[in-house]
Amino acid sequence: MRNKGKKIKHYKGSFDTGRFKRRRIIRGVVLLIILFVAGYFLAPRILDAGTKLWYEGLKRYEESSSSQSQSTENPPVEESPESQSESIPESTPMPEPEGNWSVVPTASVATPELAQQTAQQLAQQGIKYALITLKAPDGIVGYASAVPTASGSLSATPFDAKAIADAMKAAGIVPVAEIWAYRDPVAAYTDRSMAIGYGASEGMLWLDNSAQAGGKPWLNPYSPIARQYIQDLALEAVSLGYEQIVFSGLHFPEVRSTNGANFGDTQGKSFDAILNETIQQLQVALAEQNAAAWFQYSAAAVTGEDLRIAAAPVGGLGMERLLVQIPANAQDPAAVLAACAAAAGEKTKAYRVAAAPDEALQQAANDNGYKKAVIG
Repeated sequence: MRNKGKKIKHYKGSFDTGRFKRRRIIRGVVLLIILFVAGYFLAPRILDAGTKLWYEGLKRYEESSSSQSQSTENPPVEESPESQSESIPESTPMPEPEGNWSVVPTASVATPELAQQTAQQLAQQGIKYALITLKAPDGIVGYASAVPTASGSLSATPFDAKAIADAMKAAGIVPVAEIWAYRDPVAAYTDRSMAIGYGASEGMLWLDNSAQAGGKPWLNPYSPIARQYIQDLALEAVSLGYEQIVFSGLHFPEVRSTNGANFGDTQGKSFDAILNETIQQLQVALAEQNAAAWFQYSAAAVTGEDLRIAAAPVGGLGMERLLVQIPANAQDPAAVLAACAAAAGEKTKAYRVAAAPDEALQQAANDNGYKKAVIG
């Protein structure tokens, strides 16, 4: 028998030489270098891509969760075509309680005791509002105002404005303050920078008539100082307890012409534009104090029959509450009320008459949307 030869096993490396080992080491080092360089350049891009995918997935998950919770808590409400087309008004006048006003002479409330007696009498008559003039058309401020600009206009015999307001409230009556604005010959002389100037002469004041005929200066509706003065008095009245303010005389002089009048820097604003701007500012300032602003104008100014005081019908200005003065000699007061209502539009309206209105006038006022009458 032939003897089978022994199988020879070859073991890896059994024939390696030093040269072969060095080659493998070099190849390994080169491979490591290539992997390191590739990782150095590719790793940031891979990380950025991974991070972007993570955040996009997370954002989609949050949006999906948010939309599901909103749809569960607040199911969508279909709007009718009418609600989609209607615009929401910027401001809506607050509802006015029912009841007439009474103009209260300051002599009847000159002391706290008189104020209490007068308040009780008004309450017995069913009066709901008491109108007290705090700043008169002659420029005099009737109470001890702390407004610095009013220092030269204070009455020699001031009444206690706060005591009057307190007495009215105690009797269930709403105290209302009347403040005359630009018809003010006193403050015009006290601080001439607030007044309407005359021509180019510095320091000279424009008068609404000749000096010999008793002409008076006016505060300048364009003057920021004059406008701030009126607002400061109104806010002070609110702090004393007056819940509503009636602004009277908030207009330009009632004269044929203002030739020679120097209104200073008007910034190109017309008479009606600056009055409208002032009205808006006063309404906002009082609303912030939970008080209401009324603006009193003659019926002729409301309809545009008298364009002297604003160069436009004041019924078109932006007041929310309008108090219309009905002339004492009106032959048909009901027709006057109707004309003013048409000119004023959807404003909250009241009217002022010298004596208590008869039943026919009251009915005409109700038919034309007037909330109340101011008597006196």
